[in-house]
Amino acid sequence: GYSLSSKDLEIRGAGSLFGYSQSGGSQIGFELYNKILNLSLSTLRGHKNASIDSVVVKLDVGKSFIPTSYVNEDGLSISLYKTLLSCSSLKDLKVFKENLINRFGKYPKDVSFLFWSQELRILSLKSKVSSIVVNKKGGEIVYLPGDHLENPVNFIAWVSSFFKDLEVDFSFKQGSGNRMFLCFNCSLNKKDIYMFLKDLLNKFNKDFLETK
Repeated sequence: GYSLSSKDLEIRGAGSLFGYSQSGGSQIGFELYNKILNLSLSTLRGHKNASIDSVVVKLDVGKSFIPTSYVNEDGLSISLYKTLLSCSSLKDLKVFKENLINRFGKYPKDVSFLFWSQELRILSLKSKVSSIVVNKKGGEIVYLPGDHLENPVNFIAWVSSFFKDLEVDFSFKQGSGNRMFLCFNCSLNKKDIYMFLKDLLNKFNKDFLETK
């Protein structure tokens, strides 16, 4: 049934945007349309109203997924992914964790990595960060433009102080749209890199945003 439905969707499309008729393959669902619209508006407004959907976090910490040994229904797993990725506050994430444990029991390490990524996405949204990418080559944090970076000297001094104790090399580069790229080399283990990023985002939020 799933295969037939997928083939039908491929041939006839998903239907019109606001109705139920089948009308070709170029239409998108109403929910996706709203997300694309909100992202576009956020871009035009200088990211002042950025949403959790616009934040990207990629960590080379291991496999991040819900294994079938924990949740063995594909449809349910997809629903859980969707709910998790829509969590836009630490309170929402905490409630999701509690509900997951109550329903399925203690979650495995692979799910923990999912929570790490989502928590960093939430903190990034609060800290005016559009993306974090960490792999074997190093890490890159992209800060959005705004009043919080109106004095680059203070920001560079703050980063220097933060990285000094860890003896981590870092550098800056200017990106399109006045975005600030913070690049660094990192040999921390999986949990330490998560804690490092979490601490950095929290301190940046406290030192540069909450004081505004």
